[in-house]
Amino acid sequence: MKNRPMNKERALEWMLKLRDCLEGKTWSLIHGTLLGACREGDFIDWDFDIDILLHEKHFEDLQGIVKCLNEKKCKATLFTFHGKQFVQIYWKAIPGHIMMPWKSEYRNKFFAGKMTTKTIQGEEFPVPEHWEELLTERYGDWKTPVKIKDWIENMNTH
Repeated sequence: MKNRPMNKERALEWMLKLRDCLEGKTWSLIHGTLLGACREGDFIDWDFDIDILLHEKHFEDLQGIVKCLNEKKCKATLFTFHGKQFVQIYWKAIPGHIMMPWKSEYRNKFFAGKMTTKTIQGEEFPVPEHWEELLTERYGDWKTPVKIKDWIENMNTH
């Protein structure tokens, strides 16, 4: 199945439901969702999913998060991939992930320090205070838009 860009209005509705389900938990936008919020104040035009990082201290509540999302009419399931648990969520054909990065040091970098917020379509979402450093480490020149195909090709050459 070919990924297609998300419907941004539906994606924001989904994010607001997710934010409600994660109230009181430590979490952050990550990857392309973080990039879009910081660079554009919106989702990236050609992105096709929403990426969230949840602090490991909340991992034992993944089933509760799934239940909350399902009560909000989001289709959410818990699954294991390479020994790590993920929550896979589909809401009106918008895929998203509550991410648990493979390396704990990566997760530790994200949550090492204070959190702040960035906006997507005027709504605030949590991000690490040192978001510029994290985006530079992941994308290099993150201020210049690069379509995902070009970024993947660049990542495969390094």
